[in-house]
Amino acid sequence: MNDNRQKKLLIVITNGFAATNVIHSGLIQHMARLYELHILSDLLGENEIRAINRHFGINVKLFCEQIPAETAILKPLRLIGKAVFFRHFHIVTQTIRESQQAFWLRYSTGAFANVLECLGITRSVLVFLRKVIIARSKRMDIATKIVQQQFDGIISTSPLDIRENIIINSLGAKTPSLAMVISWDNLTTKGMINADHDYVLLWNKYMANEYRTFHQPLCNVPSKIHVTGIPRFDLYFQLDPDQVTERCFREKFGLGSARIILFATSAAKHFPEQADIVEHLVAYAKMRGNVKILVRCHPGDEPENYRLYEQENSVTIPTPQVLTGGTMVPGLRSLLDLSEMLKYADICINVASTMRLDAAACNTPIISIAYDGNKIKPYSHSVRRFYDYTHQIELNKLAIDRFVHSKQALFEALDDTLFNAKQNRINRTEMIQSFTHYTEALSVPTILNTIEEWLR
Repeated sequence: MNDNRQKKLLIVITNGFAATNVIHSGLIQHMARLYELHILSDLLGENEIRAINRHFGINVKLFCEQIPAETAILKPLRLIGKAVFFRHFHIVTQTIRESQQAFWLRYSTGAFANVLECLGITRSVLVFLRKVIIARSKRMDIATKIVQQQFDGIISTSPLDIRENIIINSLGAKTPSLAMVISWDNLTTKGMINADHDYVLLWNKYMANEYRTFHQPLCNVPSKIHVTGIPRFDLYFQLDPDQVTERCFREKFGLGSARIILFATSAAKHFPEQADIVEHLVAYAKMRGNVKILVRCHPGDEPENYRLYEQENSVTIPTPQVLTGGTMVPGLRSLLDLSEMLKYADICINVASTMRLDAAACNTPIISIAYDGNKIKPYSHSVRRFYDYTHQIELNKLAIDRFVHSKQALFEALDDTLFNAKQNRINRTEMIQSFTHYTEALSVPTILNTIEEWLR
């Protein structure tokens, strides 16, 4: 007998970036037409779900259950596993991070890892720790309601988050699971995935190789790996610049006919002196004239750090939009607004962020800041170190952007980019295809096809 009922899926969302991947990209709209969707989240409540449903014309339901917290037993096990994981696989990102740690902590962690390596038991210890974490998670009684709902599948949108691991583990084999890795850096910065999934969806071939090398060998049951591209990038590939939209965009921000510099900031904890870069850009605008600066704040940045510059005629700081007043999830137009900024900006300035890929996907020239504003810092605390992180290395080789190591170098790069027509003939979108997997709006359809295969 054929089962013609609409299948029920539970989507777990515990991260704002994961929400953008699944919701703002439009993926949720297409999924809601095929499946009965329920969302389990500590970021989204009834008000947010209503807003999402109105925006997309869908009927997603909120699954009312508390997201489990990491227990006092699981946390030390996870942190030990994370430290051993980085040492065992010699991941460069962690080596750079450790240069900031206190000597005693760096030394003790290294000594412990070296003992395990000398004994030849590092991998066995990792597998053991992971099995213990999974076993302890299964004891947590949080799966009863989920099992009662008889979901056909559960999707973890932030599978390196221990809270989502706990949910998956507590279900055991009762409900099939699929993991969508949020970002290109997660597999080399977050430690182990402490849950086994039937399917794992990844952006590109580099992430697939990282998963096979670092994570698959530790799994109890091998996952099926699917490269699907980046769902939110579909909007970049769909949106073609046109004169009417550009005119509206310029009018909205009072940009006139000026050349536009978009400064997409990073999290404040990564680069506390980012306001210095705005100061330098203001100086450049005064020197050159007819230049406008859009400061687009990272969700982890502090817009008030730049309020001083709002009195400058050359600076506009768009107010970050959130889904509702009580959430940190971006407003539902935020991805479209960002795509317009990237499409119509003459140049995008970033600090070692994913925005390098976003700008290149929109074929916008890129400057990467590799100096510390008005300060001189040692490498261990400088923004320079971020470009040497594992996930950045292959992108650096593509030379899609121009690195600047001083204020003077920034000015020279701006002159070369804003006043050199040759820059406009470089097709950066094609150059990054190995990272985006697609240069057309095909990621969402690929994910939908993969979900259909997973549920068969």
